[in-house]
Amino acid sequence: MRHLLTIISAILLFTACSKDDDNGPAPVGPAKRTVIVYMVGENNLDPYMQNDINEMRQGRKQVAASENLVLYVDKLSKTEMPFIAKINIEGNLDTLYRYEQDFYSSAPDNMIDVIDRIYQLCPATEDYGLVLWGHASGWLMDDSVATHRAYGIDTGNNELPSYYDERSKENLLKGKWLNIPSMREAFKMIPMKWKFIMCDCCNMMNVEDAYELRDVTDYLIGSPAEIPGNGAPYNTMVPAMFLRTENFYQDVINAYADAYPNRVPLSVIKTSEMAALAQATRPLLQRLNEYVNNENNLMQHHVYYNNTYVDGKRKHIMFDVREVVRKAFANEPSTYENWYQVFQHAVPYNRIAGSWQTNTFIKINFSDFTVTEDYFSGVSMFFPMEQYGTAEWSCNKAIKEMGWYYAVGWSSAGW
Repeated sequence: MRHLLTIISAILLFTACSKDDDNGPAPVGPAKRTVIVYMVGENNLDPYMQNDINEMRQGRKQVAASENLVLYVDKLSKTEMPFIAKINIEGNLDTLYRYEQDFYSSAPDNMIDVIDRIYQLCPATEDYGLVLWGHASGWLMDDSVATHRAYGIDTGNNELPSYYDERSKENLLKGKWLNIPSMREAFKMIPMKWKFIMCDCCNMMNVEDAYELRDVTDYLIGSPAEIPGNGAPYNTMVPAMFLRTENFYQDVINAYADAYPNRVPLSVIKTSEMAALAQATRPLLQRLNEYVNNENNLMQHHVYYNNTYVDGKRKHIMFDVREVVRKAFANEPSTYENWYQVFQHAVPYNRIAGSWQTNTFIKINFSDFTVTEDYFSGVSMFFPMEQYGTAEWSCNKAIKEMGWYYAVGWSSAGW
């Protein structure tokens, strides 16, 4: 099956996006690990791209020559088309392939083409890592090309169009996004499984994303919240991404968190434990549903990582899952403790933060809650609520597109 997928991917190299194959050097010899940084910057993050690339060049100097750090770069530029480059041991960029025209980096077929091309050019003998660089909104999705669709908004024409949304009263970008189920299917079409996916983008650490991606990566690393525009500190994080220690993810998270003291919550999810977590959560769901939809509660003063808009008003969404379970079962501590033991296997490490980035329209109100070590997990979960009935992104409906919805049995709770 892997051989067949490689053949399919090879065909895509000749067909996707009308790209010319007659450029770039021949494939280089295999490394131990290849880490791909997939940079979707054809949006308002473009001003941050070069600084991050410079940081990667510095970080690469601290990594052995027998490793590959490869970038796919899609800038907001009319003159520079997307390209693939390898950063060598001296910290210089060696261009491996340059596309002749712009295309949507957020389209599944194009992502397959890019990653498979890198797989052919920069193979590894041991494993592969991926960094998702760009915008994201966690598992939230919308089939419109004008609103959030999970990862990597791309304008597709090297322009920066926007529109004014009457519901949220905000100026938002226009472009195409890649939803997480489509990302999963794209990754299934490439001839390797990721050792890790590091999300240098907002809101990706949630049980829904982790469950969806459980078969395509061993670890999911990132933040449940919005991250700073400057993103990860690659000068210190790049060396950590090439460690072979059992708990390498701790070094990745610590490098990120230390650059933003107490400002970016972070966590890692071991995806092989997600099925067990779903099984442990399923019998608690009815009580959790009653708790979050209690008219005297409605999740006030709970840690949340995002907002959705309902009739132009902000409603909290993406609540910290550990806090909700612990408070819902405050009178049944043994039930919580049994669940939490399973949860700790799935989330072996996190870094707490007292607040997080709120530069954009998300605008978390930190007076609404207090973050404490006893309740924080750094992982969110979506809880359907009546108050989301007319919400943008139709989240009560959209959750049914995610495998987690069926794994924990939200339909049995009336959703």
